[in-house]
Amino acid sequence: MTTALLSNQNEVITSWLPIMRVVSNMSTLFALDLFSIVPLLFTISLAKRHILETKKNTYYIATACMTIAILTLEIIANLIVNSSGAQFVVAHKIVNVLGFALSPIVPFMFLKFVGTTSPVYSKQNLWVLPLYLNTLLCILSYWMGFVFKVDALNHYERGSLFLIPTLVSLFYFSLIIYEILENRAKIAQPDKTILALIFSLPILSFVFQIAYPNLLLIWPSVSLNLLLYYIYSL
Repeated sequence: MTTALLSNQNEVITSWLPIMRVVSNMSTLFALDLFSIVPLLFTISLAKRHILETKKNTYYIATACMTIAILTLEIIANLIVNSSGAQFVVAHKIVNVLGFALSPIVPFMFLKFVGTTSPVYSKQNLWVLPLYLNTLLCILSYWMGFVFKVDALNHYERGSLFLIPTLVSLFYFSLIIYEILENRAKIAQPDKTILALIFSLPILSFVFQIAYPNLLLIWPSVSLNLLLYYIYSL
């Protein structure tokens, strides 16, 4: 009798383990995203105090607000990903459309904050074009699944063009690095090391998230990147 009872208890525990892992993982991601929003709110407050001193701070505020929006969307996605029902499917798709569409806007606005003094940026209208194309692709993905797919059971999977928003983001990120390198003569050697460490964070998180999709590290690392760079630029 005791052996049978213990066996049943083990079966119950074993059956609940996958659910417990999912809940634990969601709690960790929720806490990480929420924690990443707090420093951004702090730096937005600082930037608002200096907004009259430099108009570039408006670009920083826009970048930080976009990042907060994406982190919030990531939290919502994690809350509804394991829910079933038509209403959750629609919400899940909308969250992904917004998240993937907004992603490249963050480095684009950050590029504006860093500055575009190089002659390579003379035709700035061309640099906006990838944003429009990415947004159109993300909207079409709601129905056609180019970037992402959410089936009738609310199961998410990557689309065949999943990397497009990431590649567009990396394009703008490379322009940021190019702009900084163009002005490297004005940067002291210790500052170059600090900048290298700051900008290595999103790159490393991108590599880890591509290799391990369940590790949602990109936007928390972007949040930390924005905080550190703003402190550096003061």
